[in-house]
Amino acid sequence: MIALVVGWVWLGPLVHHFPALDVARAEVYQLKALAYWCVPALVMFTTRTRKRFIILLTTIVVSGTLEAILAVVSLSSQTEFSLLGTAFPPGQRAQGTFANSDHFANYMAMCMALALGLMLATAEARGRTLPGWRGKLLGLLNFLLSKRMLVRLAVIIMVIGLVLTRSRMGNASFFFGLFFFLYAVAWAWPHKRQAALWLGISLLVIDLVVIGQWVGLEHVVERLQNTELSMGAEQDEGPTGANQRAPGQEETVAERLAIGQDGFKLALTSPWVGHGPATFFTLFPQYKRPAIDIWVEHAHNDYAELASDLGLPALLTLGGAVCLSLLQWAQLMRSPSSGFVKGVVSGAGMAVVCLLMHAWVDFNLHIHANAMLFTVALALPFALSRFTRTRHAGKTAH
Repeated sequence: MIALVVGWVWLGPLVHHFPALDVARAEVYQLKALAYWCVPALVMFTTRTRKRFIILLTTIVVSGTLEAILAVVSLSSQTEFSLLGTAFPPGQRAQGTFANSDHFANYMAMCMALALGLMLATAEARGRTLPGWRGKLLGLLNFLLSKRMLVRLAVIIMVIGLVLTRSRMGNASFFFGLFFFLYAVAWAWPHKRQAALWLGISLLVIDLVVIGQWVGLEHVVERLQNTELSMGAEQDEGPTGANQRAPGQEETVAERLAIGQDGFKLALTSPWVGHGPATFFTLFPQYKRPAIDIWVEHAHNDYAELASDLGLPALLTLGGAVCLSLLQWAQLMRSPSSGFVKGVVSGAGMAVVCLLMHAWVDFNLHIHANAMLFTVALALPFALSRFTRTRHAGKTAH
């Protein structure tokens, strides 16, 4: 299904005339679309053993940890750094090597989701344990001395990075994804309910409350408190006719969603084939409402921009691919799969949910790192299904 959309991205400009098509932007769009198809294909066809799954997830966790360390150091020291010829000046919010703190927050959320899945996947089934407090103390010591403790420390570092972004939807999507993760484990993996519950409590209490208060969780709460649900009467009309925001007041939810709403209006003017790859930037100024007086390169809604560029059928096709992935996720969670499979797939499901929620108010699918990591999370249930069938066939033959 993703290949169908990629095919339309490449063949659409050849078979249909798009008046607003920017050839240079369209070529970049085509190359990115091809990469977003090749990455999940590589995951599905090359990740076939337990060792390879662990290497893949460990690489993602290390990547997120290094990004978080870089972001925290840059923000705390207010030091500008440069990477591949691009300068990243320090700001008031952590952003790592991302141009926007909200995109960095979504990357942290997805990396942490896969890290949680890795922790559950590599938790060995315990045999007979000592009764009472001795058994619990022994279990705690075993965890502190295991490799999972390194992953847990990486999650703590990434939580610090996430909190320092002060991203409202980034933190909200992580919370929502975490509750989805805990509910999924409790629903489909009864004997891991207690472990998942303690993991969730430690994230909420130790990471987000204790460490979060230390690194500035109150700033995230303050941004949420300064966010109104709708365009309020306290906003005065400025001389240009645009809504003037009070000092310190964050943009309202309605203002954040307005670009996406106008983007859907643009999409409905050519609902079947869209306006062409990467044409949103060119056409949106004709359809945006006067209150939006900012420069807009992407819709703050991935669904609206995809519908505008490629058409509603392409958006529904991509939605179908996501639904198939989630259906495969549910089958693996409910099947008598190994603990390793259920652990990895639960983290992948949380990563998908985090981005799908954040996509309503941002454009993470147009950020290379986030889009590629999202396609990896989509591909993992299919790769794990192949892994499960291969193991079952091997056991049967043996």
